[in-house]
Amino acid sequence: MPAALCFFLSRRFTRLLRRCFRKCIAMAKLAAYNGAILDSLSKINPYFVTGVFALTREVISASPDKAKDDLESFEGWSMFVFALPINDQALWIWHKAENTRLLFANYVLMRASQSIQEMLGAADVDSVDVPSRFGERLSMTVLGERAGLGTRGLNNLLLHPEYGSWLQIHAILINQKLAYNEPLAFSVCTECNNCISACPAKALEPDHFYSNRCSVLVASPWLSRSKAIALTQDSYIECAECITSCPIGQEPEGLFAWQR
Repeated sequence: MPAALCFFLSRRFTRLLRRCFRKCIAMAKLAAYNGAILDSLSKINPYFVTGVFALTREVISASPDKAKDDLESFEGWSMFVFALPINDQALWIWHKAENTRLLFANYVLMRASQSIQEMLGAADVDSVDVPSRFGERLSMTVLGERAGLGTRGLNNLLLHPEYGSWLQIHAILINQKLAYNEPLAFSVCTECNNCISACPAKALEPDHFYSNRCSVLVASPWLSRSKAIALTQDSYIECAECITSCPIGQEPEGLFAWQR
């Protein structure tokens, strides 16, 4: 074999080896970050369900106008979405303190987000807590759909194939490529219309959600039409007729055992 040809083949083989090596390093790094994030979650609650998608130009363009400008600074980041299944009745209790109120499940999610961000910060990886940064400008249901956790049901909530709408969702923007998930290729909702019939506020229609009607009754146990349950002066369970009436998922045992 001519020396020139041997030299040419040798250089090509060397470049190929370098590309393979870089790819292996990238895959190992990706697996390490995925594993570390999931490990942080499992230490807080072993039942989290998770999904990830890339914050691409297309995703940003399809986002609400009120969030687009802010999202543009995070183009190329990973959107890590995680949801906590409500498998314990304590997670579904709201607590009030002066003018603030907090669902205990959301407190667990905030703890989990803080743990992940601390871990990433120690590795010099930037991250942003999405609810803290964007508030209601971004829908957790939409983020959950993009991350493959479920699809939107007629009850206007995310429906997970196993847990139904018995979960709370959180998200973190991470400046690091992760293993991405695809949206589900099927609709989880059976379109049985149970949630529409069960809603005491008549807030649901097949193609519309009247948020103002829902907000009047969802956290108002003192109103006769509301299905919310007062536990103490400062704690209550929100109306969940649109969730309990759904054939998908199972409510936590004893959740509605209290008498009004």
